[in-house]
Amino acid sequence: VYRVHGKPNGEKIDDFVKVDTTKKDKDVSILNVSITNPQEYGLIIKKKDAATGLFLNDVNFSAKILDESGNEIKVIDTETFTSKDLKNLKTQNVNGEDGVIKVDNILVERAGSYTLVINEEKLEKYISVDDIYIDYNIEIQGERYEITNISVRNPEHVNTEITKLVKEVNKNLTYIQVGVDNIPVTGNY
Repeated sequence: VYRVHGKPNGEKIDDFVKVDTTKKDKDVSILNVSITNPQEYGLIIKKKDAATGLFLNDVNFSAKILDESGNEIKVIDTETFTSKDLKNLKTQNVNGEDGVIKVDNILVERAGSYTLVINEEKLEKYISVDDIYIDYNIEIQGERYEITNISVRNPEHVNTEITKLVKEVNKNLTYIQVGVDNIPVTGNY
């Protein structure tokens, strides 16, 4: 195995990959290869009624990630190494907290500049929320990928107190957390 700089460092592939051959199908061993410490991050969306301060469940969102050229990237799950669906997200109660979407296991494939685009399905009785654009960087720091420099392009419906990087230490995982506030429509019609 070689480091980014292309020089041997004495590490073995066994330090990074786990191979399991214990399963069989008709006496043929099934080879299951997994990365032992994949570089990953997560996404948390918190949805709130701006007037009441209550967090809202059953609100539909979709999200996508763009590279620095504006092209949508394929999001990969670190546990299954298959495509991760960010199109059908819905707020719900997560760990006793309402109005939350939590997406784990997003694979980091390379360092660079990215844009997270969040789209909220129109809510009845609320002012429409335009797509939210969160720019962020992924940099190599101490042989790990780290998310740095998140910024909101259009903060009109974004709760900037909630929007931040959140580290989950026991999983060595960083989440991009975004707070989305909805303003109720007022008046009589």
